[in-house]
Amino acid sequence: NPARTPISCKVAGLPPASDLRPSHVNNFFRLTTTDELQGAAAADFAVEKLHVLRAAVITDHELYGQGLAGAFNARLVRRGGTVLGHLDVEADNTDATQFLKRMNEAGAQAIYFGGVSSVGCAIRAQMVSVFAPGEATPFLGGDGIAHDPNCILAAGANSTGVYATAPIVDAASLPAAATVIGEFKAKFGRPTDFGPYTMLAYDATATLYAALNRAILAGGGRLPSREAVTAEPARTIGLEGVTGVLGFDAAGDTTNRVVSVFEAPGADPMVPWKFSGAVDYSLRLPY
Repeated sequence: NPARTPISCKVAGLPPASDLRPSHVNNFFRLTTTDELQGAAAADFAVEKLHVLRAAVITDHELYGQGLAGAFNARLVRRGGTVLGHLDVEADNTDATQFLKRMNEAGAQAIYFGGVSSVGCAIRAQMVSVFAPGEATPFLGGDGIAHDPNCILAAGANSTGVYATAPIVDAASLPAAATVIGEFKAKFGRPTDFGPYTMLAYDATATLYAALNRAILAGGGRLPSREAVTAEPARTIGLEGVTGVLGFDAAGDTTNRVVSVFEAPGADPMVPWKFSGAVDYSLRLPY
């Protein structure tokens, strides 16, 4: 809200969190990992692949961007890095020039942005007058800017060196997924038919089919009850999918905790973003 004051769920006309799962049984599952891992993965990628230890952070006012930035900050510091400054910008006033100048003087090697393309990528364009352009000064963000042609348009000539995380496995980079992807593209040939989340949707459907099958078998082949079916996704473990081994934790989040990193291809908004690497937290969380 314009005043930036807290609003309760009741005032906003939304049910409180306690009402979403009144039976205390999880009924929400996802194969994308959590946003807090996006921020952490960006920090790990920055340190390990881009050799960045000094960064500045810019956010919009939204909870999504604030969460990404908080996770990035915590992980970068834990890796021995330093966050030199933090600027929160308004959507209708994205001029960060003075802040960028201060961060350049302080020795910032990169900028991390928590938010969406409509706010952040214009800031990338502003960096060209302050920092070395392109990959010399990386600009990192989350899936709020990834694969977005509008980000490329806003960043303009300084779009090279823009890196963005996505809370998914990049199926296109997995050799084991090549056959399924090839068969899919042969059936659905338009360029827009296949995207970063296509095989994840395929795997999501597979988890549902597997849950239905288990419920039917448990009922001796009879039509299972709704309760029997909804109880099964939580028991998903070790299911072989296109994007990896699938399963859910107690919160319904994926146990295949992979965050992929993509780099903007350059100034052409129609060229696909390039896969730059992945950070896997399946065995150990970064916090």
